[in-house]
Amino acid sequence: MSALTRYGLPKTIPDDFFAKYFREQKADPTNAWMILPVNRLAETIRRRSREENGFCIPSRITTIADFAKTVVTTAFPNIRILSPIEQNMIFSEIVGRNQSMLSIFPEKNPGAAAIENLVTLYNTLRYRRAQLPTGNEKLAAIASIFEEYDAFSEREQTADAVRTLHLAADAVRDGRFLIKFAVLCGHYAPKELEADLLDAVRMRADEVIEFVPYAENNKIFSPLQDSEEIEHDSLAETIFQKLSLSPNIPIQKIGVFADRTAELSAIAEEICRLIEAGTSPGDIAVLTPEVPLYAELAGELFPDFFAKDSTLKFESSIGNPLFRSPAVAAVFSLLKTVVGNYATEDMTILFSYPHFSWKENAVSSRDLLWLSQAAEITGGKQQWQKYPKRLKERLCSKIEDADTPAPEKSELAAKAARVDAVEKKLERIFALLSPLSDGKKTAEEFITELRKLLDRLEFPGRNGSAADASAVKSFEEVLQAIDAAETLLANEKISAGKFYSMLFSFVKSAQSSPISPYETADTVKIFGFREIVHQKIPHVFLAGLTADVLPRVHPRLPFLTTAETLEAKTQTYEETLKEERYAFLSVLLAAEKSLYLSAPITDEGKAKIPSAWLKMFDLPDTAWEAGETRHSSAWLAAHAGELMAKNSWENDLNTSRLPDLLDAARRTEIEVIKRAGAPATEYDAVFADESFRDQYGNSACFSVTELERYAACPFRWYTELHLRLLAHPNPESDELPELGVVIHKTMYRMIAESEFFPPSEINRDSAVADLLRIAAEEFDRVGLATPRWQSLRDRYIGTPDYPGRLVEVIDREIAAAKAGSITPKEMLEFSFSMADTSGIPLSDGDELRLEGRIDRIRLRENEFSVTDYKTGSVKTAAEIKAGKSLQLPLYLAAINHLRPDLKQSGGSYYQISTKTVAETYPTQDSDDCFVSLALEFAAAYRKGMREGVCAPVYNKTGCSSCKERFICRFGQLRSLAGGDE
Repeated sequence: MSALTRYGLPKTIPDDFFAKYFREQKADPTNAWMILPVNRLAETIRRRSREENGFCIPSRITTIADFAKTVVTTAFPNIRILSPIEQNMIFSEIVGRNQSMLSIFPEKNPGAAAIENLVTLYNTLRYRRAQLPTGNEKLAAIASIFEEYDAFSEREQTADAVRTLHLAADAVRDGRFLIKFAVLCGHYAPKELEADLLDAVRMRADEVIEFVPYAENNKIFSPLQDSEEIEHDSLAETIFQKLSLSPNIPIQKIGVFADRTAELSAIAEEICRLIEAGTSPGDIAVLTPEVPLYAELAGELFPDFFAKDSTLKFESSIGNPLFRSPAVAAVFSLLKTVVGNYATEDMTILFSYPHFSWKENAVSSRDLLWLSQAAEITGGKQQWQKYPKRLKERLCSKIEDADTPAPEKSELAAKAARVDAVEKKLERIFALLSPLSDGKKTAEEFITELRKLLDRLEFPGRNGSAADASAVKSFEEVLQAIDAAETLLANEKISAGKFYSMLFSFVKSAQSSPISPYETADTVKIFGFREIVHQKIPHVFLAGLTADVLPRVHPRLPFLTTAETLEAKTQTYEETLKEERYAFLSVLLAAEKSLYLSAPITDEGKAKIPSAWLKMFDLPDTAWEAGETRHSSAWLAAHAGELMAKNSWENDLNTSRLPDLLDAARRTEIEVIKRAGAPATEYDAVFADESFRDQYGNSACFSVTELERYAACPFRWYTELHLRLLAHPNPESDELPELGVVIHKTMYRMIAESEFFPPSEINRDSAVADLLRIAAEEFDRVGLATPRWQSLRDRYIGTPDYPGRLVEVIDREIAAAKAGSITPKEMLEFSFSMADTSGIPLSDGDELRLEGRIDRIRLRENEFSVTDYKTGSVKTAAEIKAGKSLQLPLYLAAINHLRPDLKQSGGSYYQISTKTVAETYPTQDSDDCFVSLALEFAAAYRKGMREGVCAPVYNKTGCSSCKERFICRFGQLRSLAGGDE
């Protein structure tokens, strides 16, 4: 074996190495190898090989991991190499049948994140040839899982990424895989198994030439034992040791910005200036430790920036999150509809996706919502199948009634025909989707049925975009990986809910539209730090340089304490720090012409600290601050508006990409002149529309929900209850709305149907049994198959080892009966409306008309009280005083008005949650139960609705989960602009 080793800076690889490799490649293409540290470098050299040699065998210019796969595939044809998805599924099955894992996962079915952490721990330990510590039950349980997985791998002849490295080293070392010529380039501190494979190549190859990154800097590199000639560089040798840098470092600007948006906007502005000056976008890269965050944000910001009459385009090395693809979201909407038992909201969202061809079975959102309201459908396949028939029977009965006027009969007949048309479509849709919900199946069977269904629905549609096609291809790869894993595992039959959760967990970690191997010259690149070693880029922006990610030093391994992590000896803190320093040095050396460094000081309201490494560069004339982003359409539009408002203009202002100025003036007139009043800021959202006055005039009838929604946030009221916009689709199932319906129906049936109501000490056991029977029927009627739903059911109804929470309801009802409280059946789910009657008199002589449904009205002698059931938290007296909770006092006001023969005694919240059964009486703090105060608030809210005052209101807790947060006009710094405090 002949060998040549050269040491040099971690930047470009010497040209004579390439010349030597290309000569060997031409002479013997299949036996010339170049093994590199990262795939991006390999892809760059493959492209260079095509350009200079005229051909390339991709597998021969490769990374260590891919080289190992090639070796194992050749030397061990019976070994099956596992994908990450297959490895996760194998671990999941082992955990599911291993009772010892209860010490780690108390829940019966640990989630995908927990399994992924377990796999990470296994791979890290095996990768570093480290031992799992011992000494407690948790570690023993983990060890048993690892042993069972190793035994499975041996038995089934499989190899994950770690075992593939091990087998490849053995094959090369033992001569089962022959290597004639190899170039090893740029491997810094390879891990133990990687080092084994590289050593085997050095030992067995006929000829090896190697380039090892090195500089005389003991903060990064261990000193060389021999006196090899090395290349010197002032930056590489002084960084992390001195604060001064040589003047030839191309650092242009160093900036700290208010947040990531401000930071990336400043970067986009600088990129546009470079492009305007003649730089090709392909010669510009944004490098960051947090590629997913910056790639996602660039997707929002970059299209707003223009340079040379073109929007700013970019490519990311990780692609885009697959689950955020509209095409893939459509598939999960379909699955969620089935798993969620056809909830109205899920059905509405499903039919809004253009990726499916329903043909004659297409149902409009308007028809679905109308039918669900008219037939009182809350969700569930049985309701969709039965309730429309009941509605048709009621409509037909009215049509046949001789007292029904002829015009009304025609209207009723049209409604009956509409019900019949929608019902027939739904029957065909249920039949089409039924294979996904009919009983348990193996994952392979679910995938087969899903593929058949998507094919029938012509997914992803005929007019799909290139992005859709890429996402569908990646989604199919996930399905194929699950299919492949199923051939190794026992054919366990799972529910549709478990299949949905499993599929979503794998898709959530996948990407679509990865960067093309042949990068285009018109796109800026967004890469990670470690992807740029030994490469040159003319213009580099280093972004997101905060202390929590640079250096990124993880103190603990999953499931291990800090002490256990240290005992495992996977990697010392100093080793990790050296690797981080090396990565940072590599990206500094990658910049040829210009280098920009930046960091945000906040991220979504959380404080960030700029990395200490950023502070090393104390250079003159490099200060970078947020300024005018003149290449941004949003900035340009705002600036043009300010100039127009001042009746001035800038002659050199380029407004070619803005709407016509006359149109802008018209919009300004609508927004400013035709608003009601004089809004102080752009956030006031005051709309002078006659429809508001008409819709919410004196004859309008208000629900308590509508008034409370306006009190919480007028903007959300405007979007949800006035405009009635549909919420953004959410791929996660939400059982809480269904839970409220179940508990309300259970309580209604207990009082209206049970022969043991009101309960007493004598019939307590029978009353409990009957209540639990009713509750079980209601839970089952919903038909949700998710683990969370089963958990909620068990908490309320109970298990052999756990008394259900509903037992406490009977005890509370016994106490109420003893106190003389009665609930007439006609006072259950008591509906009222003042639409055709007089309203409640107000102090100013006006009146307020209300409508609603009261869960329960209780009587005691000639006094009444109103009760509202809650499965979550309850409102307090303080919230009533603040005008945020009007329900109980307005219900009292309504009954006072409608039943003057009764005297109010107060209102209560009957909380029936998984944690407690309790009753609170927030109205008792006021002599009139806050009725007069609530009416004042309601009148004020009605006035705001009439005048179109729809300003958003910030609430830290509510805003974070608000469905309208993506379109909200609220600005947290609005007070600085002269708005409300």
